[in-house]
Amino acid sequence: MGKKYRAIISGYYGFRNAGDEAILTAMLNSFKLVLPDMEFVVLSGDPHYTSINHGVTSIHRFSFWQIIKEIFNCHVFISGGGSLLQDSTSKRSLLYYLSLIWLANLFNKPVMLYAQGIGPIQSGVLKKITGYVLNKVNCITVRDVESKKFLVSLGIDENRIKVTADVVFLLPKTQLQDGKILLNRFGVRQENAIIGVAVRSWGNDAYFGALVDALDILADRGKQILLIPFQYPYDMGCVRKLQRALRHPVKILDKDCDTQEMLSIVGNLETVIGMRLHSLIFAAAMGVPFVALEYDPKVTGFVEMVGGCSTGSVEALTTEKILQAYEDSGKVHVDLEKYKNLANENNKLLQAIVERSVVKC
Repeated sequence: MGKKYRAIISGYYGFRNAGDEAILTAMLNSFKLVLPDMEFVVLSGDPHYTSINHGVTSIHRFSFWQIIKEIFNCHVFISGGGSLLQDSTSKRSLLYYLSLIWLANLFNKPVMLYAQGIGPIQSGVLKKITGYVLNKVNCITVRDVESKKFLVSLGIDENRIKVTADVVFLLPKTQLQDGKILLNRFGVRQENAIIGVAVRSWGNDAYFGALVDALDILADRGKQILLIPFQYPYDMGCVRKLQRALRHPVKILDKDCDTQEMLSIVGNLETVIGMRLHSLIFAAAMGVPFVALEYDPKVTGFVEMVGGCSTGSVEALTTEKILQAYEDSGKVHVDLEKYKNLANENNKLLQAIVERSVVKC
């Protein structure tokens, strides 16, 4: 492009969530291909962690005066990917991300919502605020059809919303050797088929009963169960609770893995049974069968998009549903090239915005 451009990336970074860290890795890797002269500033909960692990400039997500200065001087503001705009986790979180987008709009900076999963938003007031703020951005890409439908319900022109795919699909398949070494370090017998389980605490964890029974049955059949905390160490409490409830001894991946390590581990699994969305996306990206435990619309949207196997809502989970979905999962083929191409559309649109060849999607 000839001159240096500066982009700000806002998302849920620096919190050791394997999915969000993979999103950032995939974004930065792919941006370097289409925007080689771009410099990046990432807003993070742990700027040192983000700088070291991703090789970028990073500032704290609550350093508001510094953020204002960076937005004023940037060429483009990127919000995403991930599920940032929802109020099921926190209303304050939704307002935080919207305030950054509003500020970039105020400074007349190009704004792109990048491969996001939108919603749910329960509050009527927050729905109106979200619609108002997003109607002023330059480009919106979402990773599933339901997110687009939700944005349209907020009054956003459907022609301005592009359905693409999660950017993690752009990560190259990783060699399996690193995963084998890590599995060996944690005492996982690789001569047995390994089922990876990625859970998170949800409600009062009432879904545990059906999951425990199903995992014990699979262990009875000779399968080895590996519990994987996709947000480390946040998920460890839930993971250890599940471990204690099982009849069979199971292993826990008690490590903060980077994106390549986690992909390599997943690639060595027979199947993934997961609540965490990116445990399912990692499985799909590595060609590993998966079973989705649907706790959130973003999981439902992903399963519907790729035609994957699901047990349905965790609110109505049964042992039989898990075992049937496990049997069916091996028959599913995810068209990786299709989703890679869709994910790459995000970068083409960003490139066009930065190079000023388009103003709106």
